[in-house]
Amino acid sequence: FVWQDGPALAAWRVGCRLVGGEGDKASGDALSMLLNFLDDADSAQMTLITGEDVRPAPGFSCVATMNGDPDVDLTDAVRDRFPVTVHIDKVHPAALARLPKDLQASAERGVLAPEVERRTSIRVWLAFAALRDAVGAEVAAKACFGARAQDVLNGLKIGGA
Repeated sequence: FVWQDGPALAAWRVGCRLVGGEGDKASGDALSMLLNFLDDADSAQMTLITGEDVRPAPGFSCVATMNGDPDVDLTDAVRDRFPVTVHIDKVHPAALARLPKDLQASAERGVLAPEVERRTSIRVWLAFAALRDAVGAEVAAKACFGARAQDVLNGLKIGGA
């Protein structure tokens, strides 16, 4: 058995920023470790299986992303370790610009839809754009939007596409 540092421990050792995605989806084991890594720098400490005690180096910080509401979807313990939240309610213009003009408005509405079940990521819209050129709009919509394919196609017709 040879110990290997993971990304969080490596960030602790160096004192750099750890970035994690989908913070609200962490499993129980991952959540337990995350809570330890995010303790106050003065008290955070971990004893490795090797016997080494490790503490975060100055400069360590953590940023987590998620698509839900941190006040609802995070446990109190995790939410407490992220005292600052930033709500992003705009699609980055460069991401939209990668799409054909006729898809940009629909994609922006889909990414920001208030109903979670209706949201569609910009990655799906990019895949739709690429597939549409290769196999046609109907097949591409079925592949990318599943049961909502016809609604998307109808929306694009209404939007002048």
